[in-house]
Amino acid sequence: MKFKGYVAALPALLLTGCAMLPGQPTDYDRFCNVSGIASHGETYRVSDSQDFWLTPNGRYLSQAEYSSPADTLQKLTGVVSGEDPDQVRKNAVRVRVFRVESENSHKGACLPVRYDDNGAQRKMDSLTNGRRMVVFSEDEGQSGQQIYNKSRGTGFSYRLL
Repeated sequence: MKFKGYVAALPALLLTGCAMLPGQPTDYDRFCNVSGIASHGETYRVSDSQDFWLTPNGRYLSQAEYSSPADTLQKLTGVVSGEDPDQVRKNAVRVRVFRVESENSHKGACLPVRYDDNGAQRKMDSLTNGRRMVVFSEDEGQSGQQIYNKSRGTGFSYRLL
């Protein structure tokens, strides 16, 4: 049976820490550990940015996660879900995620921008750490899949202060 090799290797991977369990925080989860979404008219300060790969199913992969070969657990999960991890990686697009913090409240947000969005280069060049901005709109509740498919616009609009 095809699963036999996966099942035998699984305990070894779990014991060495090489396998990522479902529900375990990803690099994106650790980077984007903020408490909200951007609010219209609120003033924010860019605190950090990081580049990720966005997969068709809406997962954000850091460069390390993207470039690591699909491990046994990912392949086993792919067999169960019907997705090939190598194919998912191949179809991923580059995004830059800006972590911003509100100057008016104790909340923050993560604002992703696809590299191929209209005006993406302008956004990426102007949003340096410490830069202040007022958010005019953010596609509230926009999922990674919607950003990947460009189904709800370019993400967010802002005015620099």
